[in-house]
Amino acid sequence: MVDDFLIARNAETDSRLPYLVRIPLGEGVVLKTKDVWPRTAKLYCHRTHEWPEDAGIIERVPARSCT
Repeated sequence: MVDDFLIARNAETDSRLPYLVRIPLGEGVVLKTKDVWPRTAKLYCHRTHEWPEDAGIIERVPARSCT
């Protein structure tokens, strides 16, 4: 079973990357982003290591497969 694709607000209020994206690959790839991806064509992302327990989720998209 594949987890959902998640987009949330970054709790680090002073960050220039105000969003978090969790891609359901393996244990989950978590990226800080400047905008809500994948709506923006070219987007800077910075990998981070942990998805916060209290993430303010903006969008949850069910995924059938992610490889």
